Amino acid sequence: MKTTHIYLAILIVVSIALSCKDNATTMDTNDTETTALQNKEPSGSEAEEKPQLKWRENVEVLKNLTPLSEAEFKGWLPSSIAGLNQQDLVINAYEDFATLNVNFKNGDTYLKLNIIDGAGTRGSQLVAPAHKIATENLDRKVPKGYTKTVKKNNIIAREKYKEIINEYRILFFYNDRFYITVTSNLDRDKLWQTIKDLKFGNLRKQ
Repeated sequence: MKTTHIYLAILIVVSIALSCKDNATTMDTNDTETTALQNKEPSGSEAEEKPQLKWRENVEVLKNLTPLSEAEFKGWLPSSIAGLNQQDLVINAYEDFATLNVNFKNGDTYLKLNIIDGAGTRGSQLVAPAHKIATENLDRKVPKGYTKTVKKNNIIAREKYKEIINEYRILFFYNDRFYITVTSNLDRDKLWQTIKDLKFGNLRKQ
């Protein structure tokens, strides 16, 4: 009887020891999997979800904003810039979107400015293509020119250059609201300085 009790006690001890070992193995495995998940690089689809989510969130915000009025556009727009005089001004201001198109000229030198206000239902859709500019990293050489992503004046922009006509086109999304395109045959450094001098920060903020 005593021997039976001893065997029974040994069996219980062995069972407890095996149970603890299994639990420890399970915990180690779970920790390894958790670490792997934490360190896992996002897949292509996962990586793309973040900018898409930001785009959708911003569209919802813009839908509820009021577009600039004609008076507000005119109150911001200078009559001349970089020695060029304002010409051919066209402003469209509606309750659900607003745009501005203007040329500045002096002889053969020109600067064309286009602004799409992303505020309003239609405005938020019109600026949709601009959301991807800041997430791109372009550097494409083409015959007699290039297209590349640049950062100047704290602006991330798509810069295109056509050597045959010595023309730059700068596209950027300002303040997550205004889709701006500047086209000019000014010298590159002077063009970027002119963009800075236009003070887009003075466009109405909401």
